[in-house]
Amino acid sequence: MRRQVRNVLVLAVSATVVLLIAGYVAVGSSEKVYAAIGKVSMSSATKAVVYGKVTTKVGAKPVPDASVNILRTVGKSGHVLAHTKTNRKGLYRIVTVAGTLKIVFVVNGHSGSLKTKVKPGEHIEVSAKVARGSKFIFLPVFNY
Repeated sequence: MRRQVRNVLVLAVSATVVLLIAGYVAVGSSEKVYAAIGKVSMSSATKAVVYGKVTTKVGAKPVPDASVNILRTVGKSGHVLAHTKTNRKGLYRIVTVAGTLKIVFVVNGHSGSLKTKVKPGEHIEVSAKVARGSKFIFLPVFNY
């Protein structure tokens, strides 16, 4: 009888631990978004163009539906000048005004950004990579 109670208790505790770990892995996403400037070219246009691609860091797979926001920065604050989402190939293109701009990428609630000065007629490639962080799970092993 005591052995049955012990077995039921061990089963209940083990099932609870497995469910907690599964919840942690499913909910605890730790993605990071890294943005970088690539090619820069000039044209005779009066506006600037910001374009690029959002991909995964591992495998360079396109990230569709990522938000790309361009903010005009004034001191530490700013307001949104333009917004778009990446297409199914992870590509985007925004025509905007020149100035000191902050380009913000948002993927699955995680963001990455960079600030740059853009001149009139400048075409600047700004791409982002999404990296999944690793998780450390300590799982003690008991001998019953």
